[in-house]
Amino acid sequence: MSVQIEFQVTAPPFRWDEVGGICIGQTRVTLDSLLATYHNGSTPEEIAVQYPVLYLGEIYAAIAYYLTHRQEIDNYLE
Repeated sequence: MSVQIEFQVTAPPFRWDEVGGICIGQTRVTLDSLLATYHNGSTPEEIAVQYPVLYLGEIYAAIAYYLTHRQEIDNYLE
């Protein structure tokens, strides 16, 4: 007997701000800031403590998107 599971695909929690930067969710925390913290060795849980306005799911989603679209995001960061 096999079980059918439906997966819901969601977009990354990004939005463009008024100056052309990428922010996380409905916050003013930029993708640049989140990834700088991540690259400095912080875990998603530690990032959530540093940025309490972010949901842990948003942090994981942003990092997952970065890891699967690294070249595209690295180009944006330059």
